[in-house]
Amino acid sequence: VLPQQADYLIWNSTTHYSNVADNEHLYLLYGDNESLHKASFDQDYFNINQVFDDNLRDYWVLGNGDIVSKSDLDNKITWVSALTDDITYYDNSANYQPFVHDGKLYAVEGRNMFLFIKTGLVINTILTTWETNGYQTMQNSVKRNGYEMHPDCSTYYFDQSDTLNPVIVPIAGAMQNSGFVSSAGQNALFCVYAAGLNDSELPQFIYFDTTDLSSDSITASAGSVVDAMQRLVVISDNQLMYYSVKKETSFNEYYINLVDGTEQVKQNTTGTVSIIKMQFSIDD
Repeated sequence: VLPQQADYLIWNSTTHYSNVADNEHLYLLYGDNESLHKASFDQDYFNINQVFDDNLRDYWVLGNGDIVSKSDLDNKITWVSALTDDITYYDNSANYQPFVHDGKLYAVEGRNMFLFIKTGLVINTILTTWETNGYQTMQNSVKRNGYEMHPDCSTYYFDQSDTLNPVIVPIAGAMQNSGFVSSAGQNALFCVYAAGLNDSELPQFIYFDTTDLSSDSITASAGSVVDAMQRLVVISDNQLMYYSVKKETSFNEYYINLVDGTEQVKQNTTGTVSIIKMQFSIDD
């Protein structure tokens, strides 16, 4: 399945993807360059400020609000302090791919897992005791209750029951024809994949409940995998909605319950509004 340009660029927060651990702000790709911006809520409106002036980078937001990015153009990691706006650079010649866990920045290299530590304007890495078991991070992963699902549907558990020897436990492997979207409810994790490479393939969903560790997969009977990958809405831990690209006069909304398998297609005329009662999401 080939990724296509989405209708809009979504807001990003601690309740969405696991690369953001800041509870105080929202983040979005915005403007002509679709660059990273930070939004602060000020009574009745948002203050939106630009962080970077390009979108050629991955980014991670730590629990203290510091923003770390890795550019596609060089081997540098850029660390922006939330407190002082000071910028610190780290020579990433080892090509670490960072990720956020418990509000801190880590990276995995082979069987080793490193913690990034910033002291003043100096960034160092220290070796941790985590056992990684082949874990590799991916952008746009989601995490609930210590379980993390990647957009390719691979799933892991960050087991810290033994604080001296924590371990990342593989739960499920990657699916073919996946890799563009994962999402989360309050306790459930979801991913989208397809039976083939055609954009018009029916979407298939994997559902993983982090409370009882139940898992299931279901193939929808309507809509396309592109609809689900680009326009997926989590209504609750049981139900998802996705919708088709707007046509001149109408578009479809597709509702699917991943527990009982029931589906509903709602046809809307352009200009109508759907009101959806959604389950409130909480932080990991």
